[in-house]
Amino acid sequence: MLPLSIENKLKEIKKQCLVIDIECSAFYRGTNTEINIRTDYETYVENAKVKWFGAYSYKYDKTYILNVKNDADQIIKLLKEHTIIVGFNSEEFDFPIIKNNSYADLEAWYTHIDCMQILGTTTGRNRKGYTYKNRGALMDYKFKSNSLRCIAETMKLETKKGDLDYRIFQKDEWTEEETNQIREYLNSDVQSTKQMFDKLWIYWYPFAELVDEKYVYDLSWIKSSIASLTYKAACRVLGTEPTYSETSVSLAEEMGGRVIEPTVEEAIGVWHVDFASLYPHIESIFNLPAEISEDKITPDMKIFHKNNLFEAKGYYNITEQHPLSKYIVSKLKERIHLKNTDKNNPMIYTLKILLNGLYGIFRSPKFEKIHTPNIGWDTCFLGQQIHQLMEEMMKQFGFIQLAGDTDSGFFKAREEQFNNREYVTQCLKEIISIINENVPFPTETFQITIEHYLEYIMFPFSNEPVIDAETGENKKVNNRLIKERKAKKKNYLYIYKEDNKFIVKLVGLPIIKDNATELGIKIYNEVIEVEIIKKNNAKFPKTYIDTIINDYLKNPDTLKLLSQEYKVQAFNTYKKEGQIQAQISKAYLDGLGGTIRLIKNSKVGKVGKGSKYCTIEESLTNNLSVEDYDLEKVYNELEPFIIYEEPIPEVKTEEQPKKKRGPKAKTILT
Repeated sequence: MLPLSIENKLKEIKKQCLVIDIECSAFYRGTNTEINIRTDYETYVENAKVKWFGAYSYKYDKTYILNVKNDADQIIKLLKEHTIIVGFNSEEFDFPIIKNNSYADLEAWYTHIDCMQILGTTTGRNRKGYTYKNRGALMDYKFKSNSLRCIAETMKLETKKGDLDYRIFQKDEWTEEETNQIREYLNSDVQSTKQMFDKLWIYWYPFAELVDEKYVYDLSWIKSSIASLTYKAACRVLGTEPTYSETSVSLAEEMGGRVIEPTVEEAIGVWHVDFASLYPHIESIFNLPAEISEDKITPDMKIFHKNNLFEAKGYYNITEQHPLSKYIVSKLKERIHLKNTDKNNPMIYTLKILLNGLYGIFRSPKFEKIHTPNIGWDTCFLGQQIHQLMEEMMKQFGFIQLAGDTDSGFFKAREEQFNNREYVTQCLKEIISIINENVPFPTETFQITIEHYLEYIMFPFSNEPVIDAETGENKKVNNRLIKERKAKKKNYLYIYKEDNKFIVKLVGLPIIKDNATELGIKIYNEVIEVEIIKKNNAKFPKTYIDTIINDYLKNPDTLKLLSQEYKVQAFNTYKKEGQIQAQISKAYLDGLGGTIRLIKNSKVGKVGKGSKYCTIEESLTNNLSVEDYDLEKVYNELEPFIIYEEPIPEVKTEEQPKKKRGPKAKTILT
């Protein structure tokens, strides 16, 4: 908990927050030609004229929707009375335009909380080229885009972003009906941004406990990257200022987690086991923050470099435990205690982010106060050795490892007598006991836990190019790729039982990716998952999948899921008449801007060259069939659930050498 004095000061700081949003338009100087913000962003911002200003003041607990023509003085007053600006893309759009329009003092200093840059995915970058901070993903949100609408909908905010024809802001006078539309639209944007900020404040508030007071008051716990915030927490432990090296990019290291590729496509009765916080434990039990160069080792120092069980690339002073190693252990213990006594405490997830984040900043030269040359390498290297030890000992105990990755493994008992929780638990305890006997600073928090006993597991296999071990290139025969069936890394599905209920868990599969089609998701949720649980198996004949898709496409409502939304500008704003957006504007929107949903297919449509794009109505009128629609992405998402059939061999001729095939995936059923 934060001291009461700091909590009270934070409450006062929050009253300095002003959530803002503006509506504007921009024309090239001396002309009636509107500036296209997509193609000429800088000029747009430079010339934009604010027409409406929306704000919410935490100081007054009040929302303001102001017409700048009548309320300019009130806008200036509001901006003077607050020192923290909260917005969505406000740092590079709203606020620069506000300053250009002379509503904010050019000399005044503001703290900026840009919700888009903080929550947005790393696919987005600001104008300086820095990626967005991806806090949304850490809050367990999966944004398909970084737009206000998408983020608001994904976060399930009380207020949704509205719709409005932006050409309305080209005017300077509005009817009463238009004014009401503008007020409603602007208010929804302000409220959405406020609710976003409120969620950010509540979710990340526990992180304020981990950094120095000055970083609490400047709101670093909300606006910094997680790496920077974790670094600040580590420097607080060391009693030093977080300074940054000019070497911002670390050299690529050929060292990562140990991956055991699946050898079977399906299995039943499998133990899924997992090391609890593997990397944080490695950093603490081997005292990795205390790396020392070999030439600085003195006779009175105790050094870990290698022993009978483990070896490292670097040298580590184990005369006493490093402050950061002690800190890691203390936070591991705190997290375990909270999980056992207060499972809904938000600090549990905060500590998980902190502990996992340390590995990234340890290995980056940018964070110079805690980085050492070999700490990143040895965290992974020792992790590989620990993972391999687990596999070897489990083999001695009567198990085979079907697959594994970094800190987890999937094991199947060779004989039924070994296939019970009590025995597996004892085996895992013996492995940990051996590890703790061979590390400098053992801790009772280091454990291997049983994640689940799996009723069934499926690893998707696919035909992948064979890599030449010597050249690293794809193997070929007569310029044709040689392929073999092998598992896809970090892709699997399993079924486990909890509270007498069967639960299906998917990891890495295309159907759960952010860009999965709505149709594929609907088919999986409504049909496939139900059948998987019913038959305890995730494989189906292709004809069965074909029939499901065909049945769904008979429903006009389902076609909406197959369609894609296109937001286009007016036809004359596009430089190339042939680009798809220009074609859509001309063919379907009378040359104007707007939004429309179209379906990609091979037969019908007013736009498209190789492929056609048509409306839902056009597809129904022309009786398009499954063969006509572009269903490649849907089938890619459902392919892991289709029973593999060997392709029919090609007719061999003298010019066509015998085609090489990789081994078929084995199946364990009992």
